[in-house]
Amino acid sequence: GGYFNGPANFSFDGMFSVIEFESLANDENLMAVVMQLVVTQIVQLFCGMRDKQFLLVIDEAWRVMKQFSPFLNRFVRTFRKYGGSQFIVTQGYEEFQANDDTKTVWKNSAWKIFLQQSEDIPSLSDNENKLLRSLKTIKGQYSELLIKSAGSVVVMRCALDKKSLVLYATDQVLFKKI
Repeated sequence: GGYFNGPANFSFDGMFSVIEFESLANDENLMAVVMQLVVTQIVQLFCGMRDKQFLLVIDEAWRVMKQFSPFLNRFVRTFRKYGGSQFIVTQGYEEFQANDDTKTVWKNSAWKIFLQQSEDIPSLSDNENKLLRSLKTIKGQYSELLIKSAGSVVVMRCALDKKSLVLYATDQVLFKKI
């Protein structure tokens, strides 16, 4: 009940807002409910202002894809007409194949960005999967990614400076040094 008592304690007054759900990581059902409430608040706020463009990023979406997918399905189908875009970020393609709603989210995603994968992606062509298998990551130097949108497929290399590598670290050893 502590999450729902009192007024909402987040705002979107700045150019960039981050809402962290890590404290809810052990309760996926509660996280899905809270995310739905937050996204509803975002939709109500921004969808009334069609003169502003905005981006919603849902990182680590695999945690709530099954519980959140019916809402996410409706959301991605209508968000663009209000100037909104979304990034739905997850570790694997299979999360988007869990049910009809997640498949619809996949189909309604105009841009798809892939990092190195261990298996082919069924919705990609043979040539695209060949490119996907060719992607390399050299830890501490770069990661290659495949970007697909509207008939275009490109392979790009993401290389960060040393400071950014540390800032965005997911490696536990490097992260502990921060």
